[in-house]
Amino acid sequence: MGFSTGIVEVLGYESRGLGGNGLTSTKSGYSFGLKTFYFTKGQNFFAEYETAIQKGSLIVHLYKLGSMPPNDTPYYRKISESGNGTINFPIQESGLYRVNLHGSVLASNHGVGSYDLSYETRRGIR
Repeated sequence: MGFSTGIVEVLGYESRGLGGNGLTSTKSGYSFGLKTFYFTKGQNFFAEYETAIQKGSLIVHLYKLGSMPPNDTPYYRKISESGNGTINFPIQESGLYRVNLHGSVLASNHGVGSYDLSYETRRGIR
């Protein structure tokens, strides 16, 4: 209720290190807060992030529960460079959504076949 009225903006935080090769993966760090949210049309999901990427990419994917859309939806971003920024996904349809952050071996400017990265992210709704 609090986030739908604008009283609460931040719904989760993560600080993680990720490594893997597409078949196996390692994860360290912590996460707290919600990963599943009810959004109404017109709201804006945000993820503020800071990354240190040695190889691979960080994937930020928000999807509506009950359907797993392909990677080219407006709710999918691949981050392949170290740095910081903010991702905004304007919600186009009311419903229950889940956010997924994970490493990927896919990156045009880093080694092929593995990923090694760390990130911090704060996510919520505005």
